Amino acid sequence: MLLFVPQGYVALVYENGVLRAVVEAGVGFVPSAGRNLQVQYVDLKVQQEEVLATLH
Repeated sequence: MLLFVPQGYVALVYENGVLRAVVEAGVGFVPSAGRNLQVQYVDLKVQQEEVLATLH
């Protein structure tokens, strides 16, 4: 599967509920053994702000 991940995000790719790959910003390829792939995009800016707020 070919993925485009926008700048400031990472894509978490799951297959049958198991984390299979983490794709950083840009274009990435994840070989798929099956058809049950799910992609979750994570905004790194929001995550960073939450961590900084926790540290203060």
